Amino acid sequence: MFFVKFKYWIILLVYTMMSVVLISKTVSSDRNCIKSDSDESWEKQLKEMNYLIIEISSVNIINGLFFTQSQSEAFLKLAKKFETPDIPLLDTTGNASKDLVNIRRTYVNLLQHLLTKTAISDSLKNQVLSARVLEAEIIKKSLLGAKTPGYNGTGCMQCHASPAHFPINDISNTETSCISVEQRAEIDKMHVIGLFGNDGMMNLWNMKSDVDTILTDGQRYIMKGFRCCLVPSKSLSDPTNIGQAAVSDDWLKYFRDVRDLSDVNWKKYKQLYILPLEDIVEGTLPGIKAKDKKVIMNKAEAVINDARKMDEVDFELQKENLCKKLKAVLNVDNLNGETTREREGRQFISAMFLIFPGSTDLYKNIVNPSGNKK
Repeated sequence: MFFVKFKYWIILLVYTMMSVVLISKTVSSDRNCIKSDSDESWEKQLKEMNYLIIEISSVNIINGLFFTQSQSEAFLKLAKKFETPDIPLLDTTGNASKDLVNIRRTYVNLLQHLLTKTAISDSLKNQVLSARVLEAEIIKKSLLGAKTPGYNGTGCMQCHASPAHFPINDISNTETSCISVEQRAEIDKMHVIGLFGNDGMMNLWNMKSDVDTILTDGQRYIMKGFRCCLVPSKSLSDPTNIGQAAVSDDWLKYFRDVRDLSDVNWKKYKQLYILPLEDIVEGTLPGIKAKDKKVIMNKAEAVINDARKMDEVDFELQKENLCKKLKAVLNVDNLNGETTREREGRQFISAMFLIFPGSTDLYKNIVNPSGNKK
């Protein structure tokens, strides 16, 4: 059925705008690979999931920004400097929670496709989407679990409770708090400490300006809006769309389908087209307040109504702008603190993506694509 298929595709496109919100991950369904969710195990898995998601995003942004050879040489030097024995390389193939085995297996499979530049099938894209949907649900449960009266966690566990503390009731209408400027900065810091430890975090902070000077103004603009990206857009020829393509065949089909409905059928079936958009918002910001979601959905419906009112000529002229407008109103960055990062904070996050451990191989391939020894 179109509605179900489109729902999966459309969420996948917009999930790439997500900011890093951490959970645990998995790699095999073998029983020997399943581990109990003790606090120690859960925190380790939180860090591993963070690591895997950022690694995938790092590969996508480095492959998509089309750095020149001189830029790549400069990044290679910095990546080598950052990638020292003191930086922990987290294991992403060990024991994992039973609820997260398939999630990690899917992400590891995706990473291998990206590293080998193997085409990503529709089947794998749908698997990634399913994993992302499940991940968002677990994120929300872990956040709510940490709000339970009497709960007291440290480190990652301060915000992300283990499954033993997950709420058992329906949480679909339960809200979580928005993130302030101060909280966003602290979250960024704690996430990076989870990746690289305190020393690694400080090293990255001290290198952020060196990374920033290599970028062009256009690339800085792209990095400012870059969010964790698992599946890159179909075409990387336009770097501004990396990981966050607003205009695609799927979005255009969405608008054409809603335009084809008569007023009577639109009233009957409108909710089938609105529900996928609600899933996007809720998946991007688990626990979004009902009033905030209502504002976003009202704006989204207004864009759709504008598209329905246009004649065929106007629609063809405005179709790309409509896609971008819809993407813009579905954006929740103003609610999760992403838009409030100060300049140094943005440089810090950009450095994390651009000199992530393992990026040295990517830059080597750009500097010396033939693989010949120099």
